[in-house]
Amino acid sequence: MDFRRRLLRYLIGVAIGLGLSILFLGDRLGNMAWTPQARIKQRLTATLVRATPQAEEAMRARSITLEEVRASIPESRVHLRATRRTADSIWYTLRAEPDGVPALLVIAGMRDADVDSTATLWSLAGP
Repeated sequence: MDFRRRLLRYLIGVAIGLGLSILFLGDRLGNMAWTPQARIKQRLTATLVRATPQAEEAMRARSITLEEVRASIPESRVHLRATRRTADSIWYTLRAEPDGVPALLVIAGMRDADVDSTATLWSLAGP
């Protein structure tokens, strides 16, 4: 078998593989959130929908909303060493700037997304 025929078969295989990838993965094909920090940020941005009363009070003191906190998550830094895991929850610690001032966020989420897929802003502390 000559080189041209091998190259043609290789390109046909690549085309079939690409087609199947697009068929099965669709719009997720270009998702580059594969690092732990990126996956955590993606999850928290999508699921942060509520806050504890203490966190709401801290947000009122800084004149920010939960939407602004959620919008600051993609640019935040996740402290993986400060992440705590319990039997049913994961407590993420993030350094973010929701109002332009550094803040330490603690966001809790359930380990099992089938039980509860939402995340809760547990606390918001100043610099």
